[in-house]
Amino acid sequence: DEGIGAVLLQIYPDGDRPIAYLSKKFAQAQRIWSPIEQECYAFICSLDKWHNSQS
Repeated sequence: DEGIGAVLLQIYPDGDRPIAYLSKKFAQAQRIWSPIEQECYAFICSLDKWHNSQS
């Protein structure tokens, strides 16, 4: 596992549309984390980046 990726979607009646992307490469220490730790890190990074996008 090399890093994380995320997409912020806007929901429309005719389908979801991407409005922002996030990608981040893991540091060496993060590469040895368990998959659940890496997934939680991706979730936290997404919230940190887009916490104001929901208003």
